[in-house]
Amino acid sequence: RGRTRTGHETVAGMSDAEVDFDPTLKKKKKKKVKDKAAVASEGKAGGSNWAALSTKIGAGKNPKAKRKREEREAAAAAGERSGLPRGGIPHAVDPTKPKKPMPTGRNTALTDTIAMDCEMVGVGDDGKRSILARVSVVNEDGNVVLDTFVAPTEPVADYRTRVSGVRPQDLRGAPPFKEIQRKMADILRGRVLVGHAL
Repeated sequence: RGRTRTGHETVAGMSDAEVDFDPTLKKKKKKKVKDKAAVASEGKAGGSNWAALSTKIGAGKNPKAKRKREEREAAAAAGERSGLPRGGIPHAVDPTKPKKPMPTGRNTALTDTIAMDCEMVGVGDDGKRSILARVSVVNEDGNVVLDTFVAPTEPVADYRTRVSGVRPQDLRGAPPFKEIQRKMADILRGRVLVGHAL
């Protein structure tokens, strides 16, 4: 038997079309099956590339990084024992308010480096002047330590919901600007702040 231009085995007296029509005559492809033990060892080691690289760079052995991680974990544990929410920043839980971002890991303590993002709404006759409507702070692990709406100090002309995500109901009952300003001053003291257009 030879092969046709389509890769099928030729069968005496049959055209390519006839071979294509009869599925029993088509050559079947074999599936590759990995050894279960090999798959398990790859999962445990994180793959051979990571194993080689981690050994080369000494991953997990940096004493300074290890000390900082232990300090952050101790601070987070101390906050939990004190009865304050994780991260040590008190805030009321109101089931009628929209859900806020949740931490992505264990460490929600304040760290030496924090990042802040603010959402603004428009005030004034044309709504082009901006005032604070929401402030969010994350620690260096990317976990939320503060996320709160802020009561506007002037009537809002444009909520800019498409961009800011802020809706009128979000600002009802929100803490006053001065309260959040004091809280942010305490959080920022002695820390490196990362942000956009601050």
